[in-house]
Amino acid sequence: MLQLTYHEFEIIVINDGSRDETMDVLRSEFDLLPSGGILAQAASPTVHGIWRSTRYPNLRVIDKENGGKADALNAGINAARYPLYCAVDADSVLQRNSLQLIVQPFIEDARTIAAGGTVRVVNGCEVSGGFLKSVGCRINCCPNCRSSNTCVRSFLAASAGLRSTLCW
Repeated sequence: MLQLTYHEFEIIVINDGSRDETMDVLRSEFDLLPSGGILAQAASPTVHGIWRSTRYPNLRVIDKENGGKADALNAGINAARYPLYCAVDADSVLQRNSLQLIVQPFIEDARTIAAGGTVRVVNGCEVSGGFLKSVGCRINCCPNCRSSNTCVRSFLAASAGLRSTLCW
């Protein structure tokens, strides 16, 4: 996410009650310090803390009790400082220009309330250092019908010239 080229954005990482060393790794890798921020907690499990990175000024982390995906998304929305919110999973890889592409519908028509991108399975894509180096899809690599269908849909969308902004 840190490699995105959009001119002004923030990254909000939600640690939704993980029981492993996620917070320790985040603190170490991103030099996190408590931010002292307050987060609206309407019907949300306890927020343990909000952290900011000393290395990346646009990166914050919310450490909270597990409340499920919807609750984690709501915590991110409540903490967001900008009017547009883009939610991705931890294993998502975005192309550098993904945010420029996804905001276009909002710029072109003020009535736009939501936008989405094409999701591709990372099988067959080359990812290095968090960067999408090349896009590919090996249909024969998929272990089951559902994954195969996802590969086929991604291939057909790409072949039709639809914008692809996300691999996972």
